[in-house]
Amino acid sequence: MSDLLDGTREAIRAKSYVISVHMLGRLLDRGIDLSDVPHGLLSDSTEVIEDYPAHHLGPCCLILCRGPSGRWYHVVSSYPPIVTMVTVYEPDPPQWTADFRRR
Repeated sequence: MSDLLDGTREAIRAKSYVISVHMLGRLLDRGIDLSDVPHGLLSDSTEVIEDYPAHHLGPCCLILCRGPSGRWYHVVSSYPPIVTMVTVYEPDPPQWTADFRRR
C-alpha cells in the first residue's frame, strides 16, 4: 500500500488532485479547513489503513493523516495518478481503536 501513499503524495506535492463536491460539503459540515487535508497527507504520520480496489465508484483507499492543527482525519481518496479526494472526517473514537487504524 506504500505505492498508493507515494503516488497520492506525489499528486499533492504537484497540486495535481481534485476535491470532490461531496468532500467540499463534508469539510464545511465538519468544520475542517481545506488546507489541513493536503498538509496532513504529506505528514510523517500518514498511512493507508484500508484499501478498496473493487469499490463501486472506482478503486480508492482510506488514509489516516494528522493535520497541522493536530486533528486526526480519515480521507477517502481514489488511486493515483489521478487523485480525487472523495471525503474526509474525524474518526469517531468509539468506532475505532485508540490509534484510529482499525474499526
